[in-house]
Amino acid sequence: SELTEIFKRLRNNGATIIPLHHTNKPNAEMNKYEQVYAGSSAWKEDIYNMFLLVGNKYKNTFIFVPAKNRTGKIEEQAFKIENHLLEKV
Repeated sequence: SELTEIFKRLRNNGATIIPLHHTNKPNAEMNKYEQVYAGSSAWKEDIYNMFLLVGNKYKNTFIFVPAKNRTGKIEEQAFKIENHLLEKV
């Protein structure tokens, strides 16, 4: 697609592309890490790494959970946002 070609040109010029796409809302029988895709399968096929973004509203943090990995070992990483700043926790 035209958008993917733009992303590739940006990447080839040194940019890191981080597109965000939603999944379907999980139902009560799914755990929060279960992947439910609707219309995002084309994105998943074309990318090198994919993460699920899981929020924890009680700790005011979110975790990037690896869901696809083509570029070496990638582990979960948690972050918090305070005063509009992103901080690794």
